[in-house]
Amino acid sequence: MSVFAQKLSLQSRTSTYTHYDLILLLVISILPLSATNAIEPLKEQVLYQRGWWGYNTFRIPALFETQSGVLLAFAEGRVNSASDTGNIDMVLRRSLDSGRTWLPYQVVWSDGINTCGNPTVLQDPEKGRIWLFMTHNLGQDRQAEIQNGTSDGVRTIWSCYSDDDGASWSAPYCHYPAIGPFSPPNGWDATGPGRGIVLKHGPHAGRLIIPAIWRNIYSDDHGLTWHESGFLPPGSSESQIVELSNGILLRNDRATGGYKTFNRRIFCKSHDQGASWTPLIVANELLTPICQASTIALPCHDDDDEQFYVFSNPSALTRIRMTVQYSYDNCTTWPIDKMIHTGPSGYSCLTGVGNDHIGLLYEGGTVKYYDSIRFAKFKRQWIHQSTVFCWDFEEFSAPQTLSAGNEVHDSQGYGYDGEVLSPLPVISALIN
Repeated sequence: MSVFAQKLSLQSRTSTYTHYDLILLLVISILPLSATNAIEPLKEQVLYQRGWWGYNTFRIPALFETQSGVLLAFAEGRVNSASDTGNIDMVLRRSLDSGRTWLPYQVVWSDGINTCGNPTVLQDPEKGRIWLFMTHNLGQDRQAEIQNGTSDGVRTIWSCYSDDDGASWSAPYCHYPAIGPFSPPNGWDATGPGRGIVLKHGPHAGRLIIPAIWRNIYSDDHGLTWHESGFLPPGSSESQIVELSNGILLRNDRATGGYKTFNRRIFCKSHDQGASWTPLIVANELLTPICQASTIALPCHDDDDEQFYVFSNPSALTRIRMTVQYSYDNCTTWPIDKMIHTGPSGYSCLTGVGNDHIGLLYEGGTVKYYDSIRFAKFKRQWIHQSTVFCWDFEEFSAPQTLSAGNEVHDSQGYGYDGEVLSPLPVISALIN
């Protein structure tokens, strides 16, 4: 790694640094990156890009690691536009090597010109079966029409399953009218999107749970039958759910109605495994635009009884700054955070990858948040790394001079790429 001496030398995407700032930052980054303490940087790749495979846009990511270690990355393939309405397929890409490479995309469900969306996935740990829940509506029906009862059809919940790690899927099954829209007779509905959970504690341990608007969809018989839980108070919509270490269920929802003015996530708890729910709680630490988010529980070390929680969303008032946060106290506080992407960002979904990595599938771009869906992977400890950023100058050496306009790249994956503002001589090199 090379060190430079020239005032007003580099500009990151967000700030300009003097010579003294630059050297300080480099020294900070060199120390924790020694051979014994190095933490591998965030790695990222695009899985879905606007215009690929005949689709106009891909949206609504869902990510899951199966018991055998296969990664499943679902998305909506929107054929004609970025709209929530119209011809939308459910598509999937799989990775057999923990996200290093990905198989070609496959279509899980296509229903002509109609809408197949909102992927929400879980795996039955006893049977090994992977369940994918989705929503469906006629392609010509818009959300407002469905909500006010003037649409041609209803918004319905469907499911399919896979017994071979997502290589093939059963025909989708419609749960209507046994499970109807949350606001009859016609009403908007949504599963997740993202992930479901399986209960570990209490009298209903083993219960399969899919979060949906205002309630959960659950099964106590390995998916033979599905039912609705007790209903939450109104004021939220798209949801993810975790089981806390004390057995309490915590919903983390997108705000609706008057709660939107807080620009915060909405929590709701159940102390009886979903039969009843507390009043809605404004999660003051979790800044958000009006947007979906992801929350998962992961075991600390190899101890399933001790958990920490990971949250991802655009941490801003608008859909920018995809950020990951950790909680170690049952989602009471979120003291640890790190930004994944500075630019436009939207929906996301988290998963554990192996024993020591975390995967994030998120909407991100340079112009629009739905330019692409990206897969990011990082070690659990990466979010704790104290390095601010680590600019990579290894291709340069003394007595070389960098001309204005040269780009340098943050090798630790923090997104702080830089540009040389004026000629910058290399005066020495340090190798770490």
